[in-house]
Amino acid sequence: MTLGSALRPPDTGESRPALNRVCVVGSLNYDLSARAERLPTPGETVLGGDFRRGPGGKGINQAVAARRAGARVAFVGRVGDDDFGRAFRTALRGEGIDDLHLSIDPAEPTGVGLIALSERGENQILVAPGANMALGPGHVTEDALRGADVLVLQCEVPAEANRAAAERARAFGGRVIFTAAPACPWAREFLTLSDVLVVNEVEAAALSGRRDPARAAEVLGGLVPAVVVTLGEHGLVACIGGAPEHQQAFGVRAVDTVGAGDAFTGILAAFWGRVPDSRALRIAQAGASVCVERAGAIASMPAWAAISDRMAEAPA
Repeated sequence: MTLGSALRPPDTGESRPALNRVCVVGSLNYDLSARAERLPTPGETVLGGDFRRGPGGKGINQAVAARRAGARVAFVGRVGDDDFGRAFRTALRGEGIDDLHLSIDPAEPTGVGLIALSERGENQILVAPGANMALGPGHVTEDALRGADVLVLQCEVPAEANRAAAERARAFGGRVIFTAAPACPWAREFLTLSDVLVVNEVEAAALSGRRDPARAAEVLGGLVPAVVVTLGEHGLVACIGGAPEHQQAFGVRAVDTVGAGDAFTGILAAFWGRVPDSRALRIAQAGASVCVERAGAIASMPAWAAISDRMAEAPA
């Protein structure tokens, strides 16, 4: 089964353009999270509550975000032969995502994310990647990428798998959206393989050597056709074939910021090239703003109806 024959987008009854066929090559980390009044400092134990568990990881978060926005999505990743791994397959199928390219590692466990959340919406995350780091070039088959309009990559799987995916997707005429997160030493070498780079302020500074987001976007814009630096509550700076431009954020009260960047990237992948660039960015911002008002990772990814409602509340 190729991406071109994946399941149809869900019918929400909302008006929207035809969306991209998206392939995500990335991570799956089963999230174990707890909330406390504040985050602990090094060496400190803080008594918390409100424990939650469920599928997460940058890769599957982005895939679910794209799918709920209405795109057809295929996923390439690796899990362990354990309960967490089986839960991921169930989650992908439940979302209508093509899971035929999800492979099982007989030796490594499924990745796990340990998340601490504060009442202010701040977070600390520790990831034990497990089988994610066993994903290799051979697992990224041409069948998974054939027919994809957009490939989405992050830094939670090995560089070799990402490189194979980018090169094969480009051979089929697909565009590559790269989120250089979490920060890693090999991210810079992927800039020339990317059509769109999505980074936050810290990642942008690390890649460009410039602390100012606009200047960082401008420097990186010399290497990548489209650069987006997300600024959280301060919006974003985009450099797309010209001078950097600021786009303000939607005004919301953050409950949980985990997954907001993934929501932005997944939704952007669904719309990129289907609508004007500034419109695609605004739609992705709208989705991310809905995401931060909800608890959880996958659970917080919005459907198109919620994104459309947010756009109507504060049109660009």
